[in-house]
Amino acid sequence: MPPERIAEPPVRRNLPGLLKYSNAGVLLLIKPLRGSITSRVPPAFRFLGSTVFVTTALASLACEARLDVDAPAPAMMADTDTVPTLPTSTLDIPLSVDLSPVVGELEKVVPRRFGDIDERKPVSNKRVHIAYEATRNPFLVSLNGTTATIAAVVQYKGRGWYKPPIGPEISSSCGISDQMPRARVTLASDLSITPEWKLRGKSKPVRVVPFTTERRDQCRVTFLKIDVTDKVVSATREAIEKQRPMIDRKVSSINIRPRFENWWHLLEQPIRLADSVWLVIRPS
Repeated sequence: MPPERIAEPPVRRNLPGLLKYSNAGVLLLIKPLRGSITSRVPPAFRFLGSTVFVTTALASLACEARLDVDAPAPAMMADTDTVPTLPTSTLDIPLSVDLSPVVGELEKVVPRRFGDIDERKPVSNKRVHIAYEATRNPFLVSLNGTTATIAAVVQYKGRGWYKPPIGPEISSSCGISDQMPRARVTLASDLSITPEWKLRGKSKPVRVVPFTTERRDQCRVTFLKIDVTDKVVSATREAIEKQRPMIDRKVSSINIRPRFENWWHLLEQPIRLADSVWLVIRPS
């Protein structure tokens, strides 16, 4: 009968990084946080346990060596400064137009004086005659938006005669011995720019009205009931109305393309805002 094996006392092992525990043929590797572990291992299994531990540790190291990350390389991008696309902007540039050639031509064709105070003209009543004489001041031009206005003030005087069936002739006048009545003459033209960068004018009918509503600017031969103002207004309107086609042609002859070309070149020049920061305007 074999001698009875005396059980050995528990063996305590302090492992620096791993603790092993073998029981019933199962080998466990435990990575402790701190302290030690006690195990009861039969002598017959101590050498086998050490061999398995070394083999398992080597296998573990081998597995850990193969745990690499197979990630794609980052995309290479150029280091450039980019700005978002900006919406198209509109520049409003005031345009001053020299209409002096138009005014100068109008001054030539529209007389400064028209009518004759001594030239009698019949009216509907054969016994009544009238005469008037008007003097025009120089034309003045103004520009409001895209509308050009040419205006002048006309001063006039009138006289009327009446031949009754019996008795001497009777006459009356206005603006001869007192202040001359006035009328305002206005010619407006809408301006635009053609695809050829030229100016285009479209004149409107001439407007002639009394300068004011005061009595001073009315010429009415009272006892004959004849309003000389209407006669002067009609004659003035007719004299200027004939020149409307000429005015439109003269406006169209004004070439403004060189001015736009100069502005175009100025807008194309880069504007420095700060170091390495420039503003570029691309007109179109």
